[in-house]
Amino acid sequence: TVSGKIDIGFLKGYGNFKSTSGKIQLNEFEIIGNTNIESVSGKIQLFMFNNLGYNINYNTTSGRVNINNYNNTLNDSNNFTLNLKTVSGKIEVN
Repeated sequence: TVSGKIDIGFLKGYGNFKSTSGKIQLNEFEIIGNTNIESVSGKIQLFMFNNLGYNINYNTTSGRVNINNYNNTLNDSNNFTLNLKTVSGKIEVN
């Protein structure tokens, strides 16, 4: 989206999510594959279904980062990467 909010509830999946100036919020997100989430000037807010089985890579130029209750215990069946990037937006993972 260019200037609208992305708000998804109860997502089991993976993919690419991009916004120029809107918030990206994923609720009850269960990651089952590599996922890229990018926002230029909007907040990225994730409420994870569980906190196991994925690595988090994040990058922000001028935003805050809060990652809570994260455990990157990996096994052969769920070794995924969650890439988060903002220019001037906050990154929050719960």
